[in-house]
Amino acid sequence: MAKISGVLTDGAGNIINNCTIELYAKKTTSKVLTQTQVFQVANNGSYTMNVLPCDYEVKLIINGFPPKRLGTIQVFSDSKDGSLNDFLLNPPESEITPAILQQVVNARNAAKKSADDAKKWASTIDTSKLVKKSGDEITGQMRFSPTSYGIKFFHENGNELVMRPSGDSFIYAYYNAELDKWANKLRYVSSSNTWRFENIDDVTINNKSVLKKGDYGLGSNTGIPVSNLDDKLETAFYFTTTDKINGLPFNGGKSTASLLPLPTSSATWGVEMLSVINSKTPKIFYRCSTSRGKENWYEAITTANSTVDSNGFLKKASPILRLFANDNIEEVDGFKKSGCALVNDLASGVTATRIEVGHYEIHGSLGFAKEGWYITLPEDANGNKKFFAEYSVDENNIITVKTYTKKFDFESCQIVAGKPIDITDGRWIDVRLEMPVIEVIENEEPIPSTLNPVIVSEVSDDI
Repeated sequence: MAKISGVLTDGAGNIINNCTIELYAKKTTSKVLTQTQVFQVANNGSYTMNVLPCDYEVKLIINGFPPKRLGTIQVFSDSKDGSLNDFLLNPPESEITPAILQQVVNARNAAKKSADDAKKWASTIDTSKLVKKSGDEITGQMRFSPTSYGIKFFHENGNELVMRPSGDSFIYAYYNAELDKWANKLRYVSSSNTWRFENIDDVTINNKSVLKKGDYGLGSNTGIPVSNLDDKLETAFYFTTTDKINGLPFNGGKSTASLLPLPTSSATWGVEMLSVINSKTPKIFYRCSTSRGKENWYEAITTANSTVDSNGFLKKASPILRLFANDNIEEVDGFKKSGCALVNDLASGVTATRIEVGHYEIHGSLGFAKEGWYITLPEDANGNKKFFAEYSVDENNIITVKTYTKKFDFESCQIVAGKPIDITDGRWIDVRLEMPVIEVIENEEPIPSTLNPVIVSEVSDDI
């Protein structure tokens, strides 16, 4: 389809308005019936017509005057947009003047002379070396001007193929007659020295598909969806959720997970790595697949689920607070200052205060962790505790920690509390906490859920 537009003017350059341009289809095509297409010219003389491929008679109807035949136009599927003057091929019969006839005669004589000259020139050439008919071979090169549209191939169904230059590049284009649409299929870009397959669903080499973005989850926003993780999976990035994974030691509900089966040299076993990315604490799990089937999942130790205590030992993490003698401390990776303590992200909002020598309070939690370890004191090189400590949780979930010198009680034959003493300089007490659960209610601010307070009162005898 071509767009014919412009401004209608007369020989003096005056705008012609209040008129109509009529296009009469001269034949019937697959899309055009022999009929009249009428287009109204605007008051400013402008006109715009979207015209389907066909041959048309063009007439101009001016109010109060008989119809004026302007000539014939031909519109092709690849016709460039232009004005009506660009498309008019033949002048009206009424306008054929002696001058025009003389031009025709001159053109005929020039053509005859050219033909005679060509005949004389052809007699001097060995015609056996020239292309004479279809099927003959061509030697040398065919050259096209930079503005040439290239080589076009027509098909019986109306589709077309074109190989053409585009600037300093090269394009292989395809025309779908049914859709009346052109689409580039292959492009060579000289500036980047690359070939680009455009509007193509698949590219094969030796009948094998070439790797593309999204294949095996590569380059996509999410991995390949998978429902049955017990199947033998090819090496790729898979997308799933934790509720679909049997035997996974994870109690964080339904979270997004990324699965990566790792390649191995054996067909009977393999390794799978699962990354849980939507849980509160990121987690990584591994499991092996053997000839007996897929084995149990094991959680990897990372900086997200573990912490190093004041004695340098690795421990299971969750909300962690490091209690110091005073607030003259510096933040470290994963821990932020909060009073006389450092807290990790899971203990955000908890703060510690030094009341007096050897007396500290921790506010903002639900007390000590209910499961696993909950307090660790610094030790010396022989594994002896640096000081004696007492700790408890009251009805308001305030944790109290008191530190003392160590004193041996001869009657009980054990170490007991001596005088109050601050936490050893440069060392700290690790405290593992229980934090409030946050419930989000629609259209309301988040509020802590109501939980029974955990009350712990204990005197450490582990020294």
